[in-house]
Amino acid sequence: MVSSEGAKMMPNPWVRPYVLTAGRTRTKQRLLVETLVSVPHYDPQVAASLLPESRALYELAGRTMSVAELSAHSKIALGVTRVLIGDLAANHLVAVHSTAHSDRDNVIPSLTLERIRNGLAAHSDEPTQVPTSQAISAKIVVAGGFGVGKTTLVGSVSEIPPVNTEAWMTQAGKRVDALESGSQKTTTTVAMDFGRISIDRDLVLYLFGTPGQPRFWFLWDDLCRGAIGALVLVDTRNLEVSFPAVNYFENDSDLPFVVGVNLFDGQLWHDLDAVREALALKPEVPMITVDDARHRRSSAQALMEVVTHTLNLRNDGAGVPAGR
Repeated sequence: MVSSEGAKMMPNPWVRPYVLTAGRTRTKQRLLVETLVSVPHYDPQVAASLLPESRALYELAGRTMSVAELSAHSKIALGVTRVLIGDLAANHLVAVHSTAHSDRDNVIPSLTLERIRNGLAAHSDEPTQVPTSQAISAKIVVAGGFGVGKTTLVGSVSEIPPVNTEAWMTQAGKRVDALESGSQKTTTTVAMDFGRISIDRDLVLYLFGTPGQPRFWFLWDDLCRGAIGALVLVDTRNLEVSFPAVNYFENDSDLPFVVGVNLFDGQLWHDLDAVREALALKPEVPMITVDDARHRRSSAQALMEVVTHTLNLRNDGAGVPAGR
C-alpha cells in the first residue's frame, strides 16, 4: 500500500503532458539528454510546495542526475522533464551544469577528449564517484540495427545499472520488430537505454543506445546532438539491419563514427574488407571488431576507438564539430 507521502511523490498518470507544461515544448536553458542537474540547497519546505511532478524531479536532482536519468527515474516524458527542469532552474531551485560540447564553437575541447580516452583506458569497477557542483558531461552514441548488441554493450561498461526502456516482445510486436530466425532475443528497446562512466569527479561520460526500430528513428537527432561520436554495431549474420544506421551517419549527421563488428559467439564470420564492401563504407571510416560486448574491457576499448577517431580528425585539421 502506498503511503500518502509516497503518493504525493508519484507523477499523476492521468494528467496529460500539455497540462503540466501549459503547452510549452521549449526551455530557455540548454538541456541535452546528458546535461547534469543538481540541487545547490535542498529545502524541504520548497519541495512540499511543488506539484508532484516537479517535486519528484527536485528530489531526484539532489543526487545530481542527467536530464535523461531524471526522466527515466521519475517516469515523466523527456520533453515534459525538460520544461519542468527549466522552470525549476528559472526559480533558482536547481543548477543546470555545462556539457563538454560548447554552443559557441560547436566542438568538444581536445583536452577533454583526451581525458575521456585516458579514463576509458583506466576504467575499472571502482565505486561511482559523486560529481562535483562544477561537473560537466559528455556522451557517446551506440547505434545499429535491431538486435545487434547495443543494450548489452552499454550494460557491460556502465558503472551503474543501465537505465533502459526494454520491454518484453509480444507476438504482435514480432510482426513489427522481426528478428532473424532462431534468435533468442526476448526484449526490445522501445525508446533508448543509457549508462554512465565517471571519468573523474568533474567529468561524466554517458552512453546512449539508439532504438533500432524504424518507428523510433526520430529520436536519433536528439540523442546525437552534442555527442563526441558514435559506435555503429553490426552483426554480420544480419548485416542489413544496420544499413540505415550507417546511412544516417554518412548522410544525415556530421558526427564522426566507427563501425564495430560484434563477434557473436566469438567468431568473425566474414573478413572485415568484405564487411566494409557490403556496407559500402567509405575508406576513412574506421572498422573494428568488438570481441565480446558482454565484457567491460572489450566494450571500453571500442568506445576508446570512437574518441581516438574524433581526436585524429581534429588533429588532421578536419575541424570536426560535435553532433548538431
